[in-house]
Amino acid sequence: MLRNEEQQATPEFFEALNAKLMSTLPTLEGAWKPRFVFGLQWHITDRCNLRCKHCYIDRAPRRDLSLQDLLVILDKFCAALRGWQAAGRIVLGGGEPFMRPDLWELVEAISAYHQRGYPLRVDFMTNGSFVTDQVIQQLRTYRGILGVVQVSLDGSHEEVHDSIRGPGSFVAACSALKRLRDAGVPTAIHFVLTRRNLSDVDGLLELSAELGASRVTVSRLVPLGRAEASDMVTTDELRECWTRLAAMAYVYRRRGVFLATGRCDLWHLADLEGALITLRLRKKGFLSPLLAVGQRCPAGINGLTVDVDGTVYPCRRLPIPIGNLLQDEFFTVWLNPLLNDLRRRGQLLKGKCRKCVFATEEDLSVLCLGGSPCQAYATGGDLFAPDPNCWFDPSEGNEKVIVKWRQNSF
Repeated sequence: MLRNEEQQATPEFFEALNAKLMSTLPTLEGAWKPRFVFGLQWHITDRCNLRCKHCYIDRAPRRDLSLQDLLVILDKFCAALRGWQAAGRIVLGGGEPFMRPDLWELVEAISAYHQRGYPLRVDFMTNGSFVTDQVIQQLRTYRGILGVVQVSLDGSHEEVHDSIRGPGSFVAACSALKRLRDAGVPTAIHFVLTRRNLSDVDGLLELSAELGASRVTVSRLVPLGRAEASDMVTTDELRECWTRLAAMAYVYRRRGVFLATGRCDLWHLADLEGALITLRLRKKGFLSPLLAVGQRCPAGINGLTVDVDGTVYPCRRLPIPIGNLLQDEFFTVWLNPLLNDLRRRGQLLKGKCRKCVFATEEDLSVLCLGGSPCQAYATGGDLFAPDPNCWFDPSEGNEKVIVKWRQNSF
């Protein structure tokens, strides 16, 4: 049981921890002062050694683009950053990115842009199976642009994780995290919450602390590809799980492990006090993303996903094609009508969201604005329907939220 003081969200707690985090963040230096950070989740291969039960891919692997084609996409992305005067965060994934033999040639090209003054950072998404000594040495070579290596863990115990991802995958993932930690490479953990591992999620933060991962992301299953709708957690299960994890997060923040609650996964409903306090801190100045609680869907705002063939999606969890960067210019894709609709999402929301304070109040809408459109689309085919896991009742809760918002004005 957590002590009351450890569960309490206070402005003083967040302000002190935010000041400490901000003092340790690296400065994004470049030929211009970045106005914002734009994220590109880039799947560079379909090849993978695992066949996870919840994988978004349920087809035969497609042929990888040539390195030359990848460089065309990189050039277009960097040209957009220059036009926007933005920093770029490139997240390389797959499949399993470390299975691509020319990976380091691509990373070298990204590094060359960085050396020319483009403020860039590169993260990796991996299952850990191919994190060899040689890979770790290569990662250390690119410290100037390296962000984090995110390793997938879908259980805090071997039997749970391996039942989802395959025999031996838990040991491989934990070994990769330990070796990366020992080499001084920053790491993160990603956990996909399903009914298969719901009972095992409580041990995740402690395991993360033991393995040296500073950031932990727990995201809901989206029924795409091989994932089945029957594996989705219910609304009641999600509410109980999120509330429990949000309380535990205060304890682990003090230990340097940060649960990623600044996501469009309804975290603000599980920790309303924390969401309102961190929202105030955002309005006062820059808030470390490690401390944010709640977020509207960022699709069409500051990020895109590029698939293995160059196809662009608003988000990896929302696989609606909006262009292809081998044929289209970046800004052409960015002006796609679907992205424009997502940007004005508040005007198009349906159902209870039309009367909800988290959609109608400008200040509070940044915490939600309808939750995750990918969940609504995957389960009901409507991007602008309420998030199917949302448990908030606007007819009963709006006034209470507004009162709390005013109380948290500091």
